[in-house]
Amino acid sequence: MRKLIGVLLLGVGFAAGAASWAGWTKGPAVHAQGFGAETRFVMGPVESVAVGREKSALALRFLRDRRSGDCYVMTMGEGQSIATMTKTEDDACSGF
Repeated sequence: MRKLIGVLLLGVGFAAGAASWAGWTKGPAVHAQGFGAETRFVMGPVESVAVGREKSALALRFLRDRRSGDCYVMTMGEGQSIATMTKTEDDACSGF
């Protein structure tokens, strides 16, 4: 009888775990660019700016937050990673 109760409880636990796993539909917290009309952040194209006497190029990119309406300017480092991110005038992102 004890074995039967143990097996029964194990089966109930397995069924409850499988049901919760199958019914769990948690979406991503942040949408990247290109995932449809419900994206939160929109990125502008990469723009190059000549800096210094050697005319080394600095890559800039504007980012707009659709939820708050804020605009940010990002400087891109090596391998297109974000080096800095600064809030700027909201009109800077008016093109997208």
